[in-house]
Amino acid sequence: MNLKQWMIAGAASVMSFLAGVTFTAQPQTPVVRLADLEIDPGQLQRYLEIVKEEMDTSVRVEPGVLAIYAVAEKDHPNRLRFLEIYADEEAYKSHIQSPHFKSYFTSTQSMITSRKLIEAIPVQLSDRTSGRYAQAAAKPAPRAIYIAEFEVTDAAGLKPYSTRVQSTLEPFGGRFIKRGGAIAPLEGEAPKGMVMIAFDSVEKAQAWYDSPAYREIRPIRHRSAKTRAYIVQSTGG
Repeated sequence: MNLKQWMIAGAASVMSFLAGVTFTAQPQTPVVRLADLEIDPGQLQRYLEIVKEEMDTSVRVEPGVLAIYAVAEKDHPNRLRFLEIYADEEAYKSHIQSPHFKSYFTSTQSMITSRKLIEAIPVQLSDRTSGRYAQAAAKPAPRAIYIAEFEVTDAAGLKPYSTRVQSTLEPFGGRFIKRGGAIAPLEGEAPKGMVMIAFDSVEKAQAWYDSPAYREIRPIRHRSAKTRAYIVQSTGG
């Protein structure tokens, strides 16, 4: 079984549970799309940062985006396979018009050297993510969020920080939930930019901030942007 067949047969299997929840009122056939992308190796790390944030945002804020998977070839990590599952055609159309997708599309055009899009027909979507399996696999809600409001004063000077910050987060389980993108002010003046990073606890967020790896790159941010940063404790379940 090759990589693409594995993606269709294995990764797409999550949809039986999701479809069962979503389509109880009137059964619908989900929209499944595959994409083969080849990325410029010199821009691969930045591309991965952008696409991971876009994928996380899409699944989190769009009810019609049921699943997005991405894998890389073992011997050619710049060759990526995506499997996307949407509730219906309208959900797909809404997704490609969303601000976060448009931002991703614009930001990555120069990074993609080859692209092949495939529209697929679901044959069988089965999974083990219902009942006790879903409860065992569910990730706990983040208990702390690091927020940085910033105004960049030296974009070129900030690049080394942007390139290295992801690796400082991994030992502490930090994950971006917002990195760039438009801000719509409702009351008062909105910050020029904002970053939000989720952690499983305030202690882990503080430990990351105080870690030697992050302390090493923090002065780069101080030199290149005006920033106000703080940690918010979540009280959600």
